[in-house]
Amino acid sequence: MTTTSGLGEVPLAGLLVEPLDKALLDAGMNPWLAQTAEFFLLVVLLYVVTGFLVRRGFPLLRLAARPVVEAVADTVMVLVLLPEFVFTRTLTRLRLSLPSVVYFYGDAVVAGNTAVKSAATGLVRALAWLQKRPKPFVIAFVFLFFLLWNVNTCLPGPAGCVTPVSQWTTGAGTWLDEQKVKGAR
Repeated sequence: MTTTSGLGEVPLAGLLVEPLDKALLDAGMNPWLAQTAEFFLLVVLLYVVTGFLVRRGFPLLRLAARPVVEAVADTVMVLVLLPEFVFTRTLTRLRLSLPSVVYFYGDAVVAGNTAVKSAATGLVRALAWLQKRPKPFVIAFVFLFFLLWNVNTCLPGPAGCVTPVSQWTTGAGTWLDEQKVKGAR
């Protein structure tokens, strides 16, 4: 007995959800309860993994971000300024005056380089700030992850495309109706 669990569509979660879903349904669990248990398991798992990455990964990212971004920005700047250098060198050898656009181009490239390096510094500061407050960040990340997944996932339903939350609420209503019927007996 297998059901179409929308949680199998969560990136990388299908490897965990499909066997768990099959085992729970084979054990006789209601599909809605199985999806609910799987959802809470995935939320806890994503919370733990994201928290681990914030605690362990952000310090490494903070150490590596600035030097890597600065090296890439400087390399790109040199490559982008190379045509200006060749043009300027040619005009100077011909003893011609340089047009102001050449100076403007060089200044714009250097300003762009400075902006990229400032953004890297801002990223490092933001990572440090997030590392000091990991729980709100992790909770927000988990919430946004599942929100985006719900909006971008289409499950087959009676009226065409159904979001996983709609499928889950319909399943909850069906399960509650079954419980009322059982309680009335």
